Amino acid sequence: MDEYILGPVNGGYAWVIVFCSFMCNLIVDGTCYTFGVFIGDFVNEFAVGKGVVAWAGSLLAGVYMTVGPFVGALSDVIGCRLTLIIGAIIGCLSFVLASQATNIYVLFLTYGVMGGIGLGLIYLPSLMLVNFYFEKKRAMATGIAVCGSGFGTFLCAPFAAWLQDSYGWRGAHLIIGGLVLNCC
Repeated sequence: MDEYILGPVNGGYAWVIVFCSFMCNLIVDGTCYTFGVFIGDFVNEFAVGKGVVAWAGSLLAGVYMTVGPFVGALSDVIGCRLTLIIGAIIGCLSFVLASQATNIYVLFLTYGVMGGIGLGLIYLPSLMLVNFYFEKKRAMATGIAVCGSGFGTFLCAPFAAWLQDSYGWRGAHLIIGGLVLNCC
């Protein structure tokens, strides 16, 4: 637990934490599930089949969920907020570097592995912080925070398609990297 949290607040500033966690979940899961918007561009850019390109999205989702135990341990050692900030920086860098990918293997490493680590470092601490701030309405607060995932999967795909049409897949990933950095 972060050493500066004295105990559950159960209101006031605690609801700000819920909103921030909601937005982190919106960005993390929204970003994770926009891969399908870009798959055609990746196939054309790297001249490989859809099955090969799909590995990048699968790596992102798989690594994002697999790092959970490590993220929990790291959060216990350095605190949730610092873990989340490190994740936002890694996540941002992963999408910025993915926008410069020259082959599919670089995309696997930057988008898939590095992006999965970054998003995983954001997801768990954002939910853990909600639990630290609530005791009485913890279930409702956590439920609201987790709703960000649903909103993200609903809103981010059309937004990503608009970014793709306006800026191309490389420019869209630069902007998505900036959005991930907002999780700080």
